[in-house]
Amino acid sequence: VRLEADQRDELHEIQRMQVRSVSGRLVDLISVSEVKVASASARIDRRDRGRNVTIFANTTQGVALGTAAARLDEIVNEVGLPLGYRGSHEGTAKRMKDTAAAVVFAFVLALVALYMILASQFNSFLQPAVIMLSAPLSFVGAFAALSWSGMALSIWAQIGLIALMGLVMKNGILLVDYANQLRDEGLDARAAMLKAGPVRLRPVLMTAFSTIFGMIPVALANSDAAEFRNPMGVLVIGGLASSTLLTLLVVPVAYTLLADLGVATTRVTSWVRNRAQGIGVPRDSAQPEMSGELETDESPRH
Repeated sequence: VRLEADQRDELHEIQRMQVRSVSGRLVDLISVSEVKVASASARIDRRDRGRNVTIFANTTQGVALGTAAARLDEIVNEVGLPLGYRGSHEGTAKRMKDTAAAVVFAFVLALVALYMILASQFNSFLQPAVIMLSAPLSFVGAFAALSWSGMALSIWAQIGLIALMGLVMKNGILLVDYANQLRDEGLDARAAMLKAGPVRLRPVLMTAFSTIFGMIPVALANSDAAEFRNPMGVLVIGGLASSTLLTLLVVPVAYTLLADLGVATTRVTSWVRNRAQGIGVPRDSAQPEMSGELETDESPRH
């Protein structure tokens, strides 16, 4: 509801409007207010009981959303917000941060679950750490492949990073499991790993190449929305390639060093135990009793 056009065109017409006072009487608006022309917001949005101003922007071609959001934060820090103002990301930028936090949580949870499963299977707290060395070795090739292809670490690529951990650790599992079997047969750690490497090389290469060739269509696809899945394929291919090569070198070294550490720990523990037993039984105090008994004994003993 609003006044007729001829009753709201002039300022003095608005001043003649009547409003009801506290006592209930009608008084002119000019009597209780100052009417003047000024500018104001045509629309006021609120969020958390405060006024809210939303700024919309799109990224340019070839610029990732995370890079644009980081640059926006830098600009805000350089300019500085006045006292009482604060800023926050909304829309796709906020969803990206929430998803990234969820991916980090899933990544840590996957590491804990893998360690618990491996520790229960190998009945050891240290051998799972040797096997899990394959994960950082895969990150070298994964990030190098993304950098070489010019692709960003998107949400799909982060999900592929979690899947990559389970794929690359099977190389270490194959080596360590067979080396443990050989050690049960009597071989030392170095000889067991030297024999396990050539024997397990074939299944390691078979699983690695089958997965790499299976991810090639994902990495090279050019169909609708394929650009979201391409980084995941490139990341998995690069990670498997680097982990397959480096695992065959790093895991055997770590395995033998761990075995040497166990042997050294056993020797130190045995030496400390023997030393403690030698100190607890003084030989000088036992010798006189034995000699006195032999001197007073009348019947010779043989």
